[in-house]
Amino acid sequence: MATTPKAYSALLAFTLGTMVRRRFSPSWARADVIRCVADLRIKLDEQADELNPRLTENLIHFLLSEGPLENPPDISENQEEIAGIQQILLFLLIDEAGLDDAGVGELIDEAAGTTRNVDWSSAIFPRATD
Repeated sequence: MATTPKAYSALLAFTLGTMVRRRFSPSWARADVIRCVADLRIKLDEQADELNPRLTENLIHFLLSEGPLENPPDISENQEEIAGIQQILLFLLIDEAGLDDAGVGELIDEAAGTTRNVDWSSAIFPRATD
């Protein structure tokens, strides 16, 4: 995939997906996701509203599933809000894991490697709305 806004979105999504899978055990339960999102919102304190719990939980469930790329989670709301949630969630999970610069570099390399192995013909990228 060439360097485009889609490539950036894909790298962000795969980096977040990698962190989410590191955070949760293979035998995760819905309660684990709910508890994690609640804990992260507590860490955000006064900015907790920036991490919409329903959208964040849907996003985590999608990232933990083995579903195909053509079946994205129900995140039809404002794409800017979704992008913000992805960035906040990634930052919080990296902080929670205590990754240093080298750890973040390895995370990005791992995610970039994963993006190279995807059949992008089946991926759906939301269209920008006015």
